This record gives sequence, structure tokens and C-alpha cells, in this order.
Amino acid sequence: ITTAGTSGQVLQTTAGAATWVTPGVGWRLFHNTSQALIDGVNVLSWNTEVFDTDGFHSTAVASSVVTITSSGTYLIGAAVEFLTSGAKGQVLITVGSTTIVSNMVTLTGGTNMRVPLMTAYNFATSGATLMVTVQPITGTTNEQPSAAEYSPIFWGWKVS
Repeated sequence: ITTAGTSGQVLQTTAGAATWVTPGVGWRLFHNTSQALIDGVNVLSWNTEVFDTDGFHSTAVASSVVTITSSGTYLIGAAVEFLTSGAKGQVLITVGSTTIVSNMVTLTGGTNMRVPLMTAYNFATSGATLMVTVQPITGTTNEQPSAAEYSPIFWGWKVS
């Protein structure tokens, strides 16, 4: 091998050919101010990147969207918190605006009700967009509080 890899890369061989590769790609995002939730669909925004290895997200353009940059299987997760006492609703991770890949419904509310989601999902091609949406149960208004790297949070990691 005549060329060294860059910091953080590992040497991998496939069919006898050696290549320097970055061992993993993914993102971890949060929002550092509260977001008001009203009846209907609320798409959460993400204004802080803890890490983003492959340009999955932009805080300047379409900050509510993550775009898959390479095909493969990803572990995807989110965590949100309903601040209002008695808050109930549904939290979803969607591909585009309609394909639900993970969801959780809270039917009994409470102050500071935390809702975690996690799934594995295979993307056959790059370019798919992911969003986290919150749908309060009719008549319930909530606030999505902010806590650095705690809630709300949205993450993903490519596993294959």
C-alpha cells in the first residue's frame, strides 16, 4: 500500500484489494430551544449537530430533514418529551412524509412524559429523507422542551 489513510480510517480488504475506509457514518441532532406542539402534525426541527459524518443534515436549509447519503441498513432513533401535564400523543419517524418506520403512542399522559423510538431500516438507494413528527391527541397542546443532547434528539448510524 503506497498511500496512508486519514485520521480515523481503517484498512479493509475486499477480494485481496486493500482500501482505507471510514469505519462508520451517522448523525446525532438535537434542538436547543423549546418547540410548541399544536393539534395536528408537528415536524420537529434540529438546530444543533452533535456529529454528522456525511452531510446528512443542514441546520440552515430544511433543518427538519435528514437525507440518507448512501444505501444500506441504518439504526435510527429519536427521543422526545411532552412537557405539559396530561400530554398524550403519537411520535413517528417517517421516510418522506408518509412511510412510517417507527412510532409510539402515549395514551396516558404525565408531566415530562418521555417517548423513545428506535428501529432498523434498509435504504436500497441514497436520497431518502427522514423526519420526526409529533401528533398530539386532539385537544392536547404541549411543548417540546429542550435539553442539550437529551430531548428532542434524532440519531442514525449505518450498520451495513
